[in-house]
Amino acid sequence: MKALLLLVLSFSLLFSLSKAQVAINTDGSLPDNSAMLDISSSSKGLLIPRMTLAQRNALIGPAAGLTIFQTDNTPGIYFNAGTSGSPVWTLNGKGSVWELTGNSGINPTLNFLGTTDDVDLIFKRNNIRAGLLGASASFGVSALNTSGTGSNNSAFGNYSLASNTTGSYNVAVGAISLFSNTSGSYNTAGGYQSLYSNSTGNFNTGYGMYALFSNVNGTNNLSLGYQSLFSNVAGSYATAIGTRAMYNSNDKTTSFSNNNVAVGYEALKGSSVASNNTGLSNTAIGYQSIWSNTSGSNNTSTGNQALYNNTTGNGNTANGFYSLYSSTGGSNNTAEGSYSLFTNTTGSLNAAFGNQSLYNNLSGNYNTALGSGSLTFNSTGTSNTAVGYQPLFSNTSGNQNVVIGYQALLSNVAGSNATAIGTNAMIYSNNSSTPFENDNVAIGFEALRGSTTASANTGNQNTALGYQSLFSNSTASSNTAAGYQAMYTNSSGDFNTAYGAAALKKNTTGGSNAAFALGSLINNISGNSNTALGCWALNGNTVGSENVSIGLESLYSNMAGSSATAIGQRAMYYSNSSSTPYTNFNVAVGFEALRGSASASSNTGNSNTALGFQTLYYNSSGMWNTAVGVQSQFNNNSGNSNTAVGYQCLMNNNMGSQNTAYGNQALNNNFSGSYNTAIGNSCGPLGSALSNTTALGNNAYVTSSNCINIGGSSVSWIGGQVGWSAISDERFKRNVQENVPGLDFILKLKPVTYQWDIVKLDAFRGVPDSLYNNDIMKDARSKQESIVYTGFLAQQVEKAASESGFNFSGVNKPANDKTPYSLTYESFTVPLVKSVQEQQVIIEEAKAKISSLEEKILQLESRLNALEEKSK
Repeated sequence: MKALLLLVLSFSLLFSLSKAQVAINTDGSLPDNSAMLDISSSSKGLLIPRMTLAQRNALIGPAAGLTIFQTDNTPGIYFNAGTSGSPVWTLNGKGSVWELTGNSGINPTLNFLGTTDDVDLIFKRNNIRAGLLGASASFGVSALNTSGTGSNNSAFGNYSLASNTTGSYNVAVGAISLFSNTSGSYNTAGGYQSLYSNSTGNFNTGYGMYALFSNVNGTNNLSLGYQSLFSNVAGSYATAIGTRAMYNSNDKTTSFSNNNVAVGYEALKGSSVASNNTGLSNTAIGYQSIWSNTSGSNNTSTGNQALYNNTTGNGNTANGFYSLYSSTGGSNNTAEGSYSLFTNTTGSLNAAFGNQSLYNNLSGNYNTALGSGSLTFNSTGTSNTAVGYQPLFSNTSGNQNVVIGYQALLSNVAGSNATAIGTNAMIYSNNSSTPFENDNVAIGFEALRGSTTASANTGNQNTALGYQSLFSNSTASSNTAAGYQAMYTNSSGDFNTAYGAAALKKNTTGGSNAAFALGSLINNISGNSNTALGCWALNGNTVGSENVSIGLESLYSNMAGSSATAIGQRAMYYSNSSSTPYTNFNVAVGFEALRGSASASSNTGNSNTALGFQTLYYNSSGMWNTAVGVQSQFNNNSGNSNTAVGYQCLMNNNMGSQNTAYGNQALNNNFSGSYNTAIGNSCGPLGSALSNTTALGNNAYVTSSNCINIGGSSVSWIGGQVGWSAISDERFKRNVQENVPGLDFILKLKPVTYQWDIVKLDAFRGVPDSLYNNDIMKDARSKQESIVYTGFLAQQVEKAASESGFNFSGVNKPANDKTPYSLTYESFTVPLVKSVQEQQVIIEEAKAKISSLEEKILQLESRLNALEEKSK
């Protein structure tokens, strides 16, 4: 063997030296001219060095092109395609061919599988076309008919787009997808037999097994899900997402716009008779939403089995689990929330928002429910509005109710025309199942809450506005209460009106009352026909009736008094507080008018009228008084039947009765005097206990009882066009005597002229000088003092009468130290008449004497004449 090897090497060397080529063979043939080494054999091969991957990588400085056989890690012949410093061991056959088991080390920018000319590339299986790369692309047995002229189509799946002729821009993914398509374009089908029947339809998208299976010429449809839009033939613009979504879509062959949207398992599935499913423009989102729809259109449904049974209803909106579940033909309903309008069948134009809202509605229309449990049991009720948790919860047939708030009108069953706004407002409304007119309005927390026995709450036509207003109302009707706890306790009182916090709060049976402002008539229980306007007006009233109280705390203490009128802040504040009913008949108008004694129980006076600031302020037991003007009859306590009109008229009167005063501070000084009349500014008795006086005019004063004074000290003229008449009927006179002196008295009189010292006179009588602080009065007094009067001096007349033994009525002696002397000048007529009579007697006697003397003279003259004749 060694010899043979040496022989071969020697021969080769020699041959190399001579020819630089080597041929190894058994037939002696020469090497090919292009080869350095030409080995040929029909029974042997060339065995090159064999080594493992590790041994290969351990070679030091392997030359480029060095070849070895690697025995592990993908065995094969490897050659160094790199350099000795950076070897790149390459498996022989890689890089330029595609291996059955795959290639490695390819360069994606250079290597590719395909053609380098404009010729389609076809893939076959069992010599049957299974793929095409060209203007269109396909993958699958007989996918994409290659005889057609359509372009830019993609078909992946056996027999996908198998019938296509002129259709372009189609994508079919799935066996037999778009199988029947001929001229339809811009379609996308994904799934076994998706868009199977499509022929001329365009712009359709179907993903899922049998999606849009029956579509022939419908366009612009989107179908995602197993058998979605399965029956559609010619309908367009439909969207179905979900298993069997719109499964039984209308199968008419004439083109029409479907416009339905179905998202969810069997959403808008429709009747099993596809031709009946003519509804359009519906939107169904959720498991089996609008499941039974046939001809219903324009419906929107979101939620599990929402609008499940709808067949012919139109314009419905359902959003929520089982919302509008039972509706069949109802239209224009809106349901938002689980089980909302769940039982509705034919009811229309309802709106339900919230879990179980309008749950039991059957045929009721025009209802609006917003909130969980709102109008839950409504069945036939119509035109109701409920907002909040469980408002109108029990309503079944009641109509035209408006309710906002937690459990408002909770118990109402058949009542209609109620309005309840606020938590628990009218919560215990009458639960009668017989229809009735409620007509109540309750706004506020627990307003018109009612008795906890709902059947007892039969009151209607009430209006309650405010926290717990009319809280306890049961049978009462036609009440209006506005304010915190206004008419809180009312149960059966009717026709009341209360505005203000706690107004008429404790009223139970009282009726026809009106209370306006905080706490007005707060304690009234059974009083009727009272009117209170002002904070705490008629605060203490319990059973009193027919009172009118206007102003803060007016008639505050009144409990059982009736028929009183108080207008003004604290007017009649301390009105009698007796709990025994009585008739008041007082009228007080003005701040603290008829306020009364601080001991309310003492204020028993009635039938008084006080008009003005603090008029009849301290009145206690006084009755039948009339006071008009600031502080008129201010201090009256027990005086009766007084009339005072003017500022501080009869101000200081306490117990005087039957006085009449008109004018500023008229009869102001009176305390206990009665039967006085004063008309004019600051006029009247100067004393406090005078009675039966009359003072007329500015500053006209009377200083003693049973006197009348006309005009003040500054008056300079009193008169009229007729004389003063005095009663002088003999039938009413007794002790008549003719004992009036005449000349004896008259001759003692001393007529004088004089001027008044008004300042001194007023000071004597106690007239305040302040009355002359104005220019008018000062001028009047000055003029009065400048006049020269003719008359007598009363004291001299008194003396003359006394000297004559004459009890002369013309002299008015002072009744007290503040009363000046006065004369009744008309009384002078009587002694003057007497003196004339006496003079006439004297004259007659003188005349008789003269006549006698004249006769005697005549006789003497006659005798004298006779003597003279004789003497001749």
